[in-house]
Amino acid sequence: TIDKKLGRRSTWAASHTNIGLCYEALGEFEQALVQFKAALELDTKIGKQAAIARDLSHIGLIYFNWGQFDAALDNFKQAMAIATKLNLKAKIALNLNNIGSVLRERGHYDQALAHFKKALEIDRAIGRTGETANDYNNIGLAYLSLNQHEKALENFGAALEIDKKLGRQGNMSRDYNNLGMIADAIGQYK
Repeated sequence: TIDKKLGRRSTWAASHTNIGLCYEALGEFEQALVQFKAALELDTKIGKQAAIARDLSHIGLIYFNWGQFDAALDNFKQAMAIATKLNLKAKIALNLNNIGSVLRERGHYDQALAHFKKALEIDRAIGRTGETANDYNNIGLAYLSLNQHEKALENFGAALEIDKKLGRQGNMSRDYNNLGMIADAIGQYK
């Protein structure tokens, strides 16, 4: 590419990230991982810390989707360390959710819940309304795993309320599905 010829590694790294996101959206996770790792290599060479944190999060999500939780957790923790060092609140909240998701998958529901609640606290503080809906959803899933149905219902309802206000149809579908899981768990089929 032109950027490669001109030595613009930052733009080249961003291109790898964007290509990786396209592959990820197509479900071609191996190709996505190749692109995210290429972006990480370039961002590391130029020392772009925020981009490194982003790359590590993307890599972690691929491993998470493959069920390779140790690798996912390792990448998420590295991303969290960089985000914390740079005080990047949105990335801190993102990685709290990512780490919490790994913990939930491993059955560490109380620890997951603590991570999700901290993410909610940060997202509220920095005004990321859409992300608070995702936080509430994650909190609800943790409570559902703990068989605390009322608390799960409360959090899924909060997520739905926010998603309705924002007109996020896809997320509303998820929220209704989660409310249905509560109804199923308590045997309320009407």
